[in-house]
Amino acid sequence: MDDLQGVAGYRDQPDFRYNITRSEIMTTAIDPVQNSVITSDEALRIARIDAETMYQDLKRFRIEVTVDDEGWHVKYRVAHSSHGGGPHYIVDAATGEILWKRYYQ
Repeated sequence: MDDLQGVAGYRDQPDFRYNITRSEIMTTAIDPVQNSVITSDEALRIARIDAETMYQDLKRFRIEVTVDDEGWHVKYRVAHSSHGGGPHYIVDAATGEILWKRYYQ
């Protein structure tokens, strides 16, 4: 750890790994997508199957899929309205389990 003294903010960077080789400090960002076993298409399919049981027709929704440390976030939003909304999900990126869901009407 003494080799990292003087590197500004190194303790404040939990999303970076430090590899010290021959006095060089190299950082590599941890990418949540690389750590995923479940793809975005699979996460979307898992959320869609559940959403269809509550909403039947999902054509009116715009779908947003993102990934972070919590997992895949799948959000169904009403495309042409500022009122109401569709279901939101967090799907585990490793197992495909739905960790959290909320239905909006």
